[in-house]
Amino acid sequence: MKRILGMAAVIAMVAACADEEATDTTVDLGGGEVDVEGAPVVTASTASVGDIGSITYNGSDELTVTIPLAADSANTTYEAAGATNGYNRFTQQDDPLDRAYTAFAKTSTDGSITGVAISDGGQFNRFFGGARVVQNNYTAPSSGLVSYGGEYVGLLNFGEIVGGDVNAPPSAQPRGASEVSGLVLLEADFTTGDVEGVIYERTTTSAAFPELEDVVLTVTDISSDGTFTGGTEFDDVDNTPNGSYAGVFGGTNAATVGGVIDLGAGFLTPLNMDGTLGDDPGNGAENEYGVFVIDICPGGGTPATCFNTEGPNE
Repeated sequence: MKRILGMAAVIAMVAACADEEATDTTVDLGGGEVDVEGAPVVTASTASVGDIGSITYNGSDELTVTIPLAADSANTTYEAAGATNGYNRFTQQDDPLDRAYTAFAKTSTDGSITGVAISDGGQFNRFFGGARVVQNNYTAPSSGLVSYGGEYVGLLNFGEIVGGDVNAPPSAQPRGASEVSGLVLLEADFTTGDVEGVIYERTTTSAAFPELEDVVLTVTDISSDGTFTGGTEFDDVDNTPNGSYAGVFGGTNAATVGGVIDLGAGFLTPLNMDGTLGDDPGNGAENEYGVFVIDICPGGGTPATCFNTEGPNE
């Protein structure tokens, strides 16, 4: 559970995860204990950020999620709602004055990686969400430098009122999450066992934040099971830290990779009422959960094949 953007709120970050094997075409992304320090949770086959519980995804149009709003929270079925930047999009809201959730989900073409990101836009001074990727199968290359490219999606913990009731006070109105789209380049060195990259060309549906900076995924080790976890920074002169990331490689010879992102601590600059960029960087309560499930670049993953006029793998 997190405090939402507003009134000098302070975020209490938590995380949860567990791992399960894929069964037929449905993947159980698990759920589990809370990490009170808020760091990414990584097991032998799963990387997770945030405070989502169990997730089950059939790879196309069926998604169920448990959000730990209360101790007796039950699985909730999400409704398919199109696609965004190559990821299936889902929404969930029981009635106009209940929390409004958005989710993105994707399974790689070879079935080796599944990823999901979820968030509401906040209600009653809190928001709930997180992201998770699961490795369904994996064999590692013996060595070599490999490049990966593809699309990224994320969710900001604030947005427009969704549903709502004109007779209800503003403090009771549920808001939907704002969506973020971007591109990812990831470089993995299986000889030295490290990975790094960047999320760039980031845009959002929130009119209050028209400009989103590139997010650098700083260099970190790849474990023998294909998992990794590291820090994120802005691509600026100060290399300003802004969050964390984690992920898993999957497929034969690491043909795919999935990752989750947790950005926070005042990483956005909102607009003033006159449309100019504000001086207060969002008061420190904004948060973004994101996910990517991307493939090795064409031609065996050489860097020169990752880009054309549209970006990685376009």
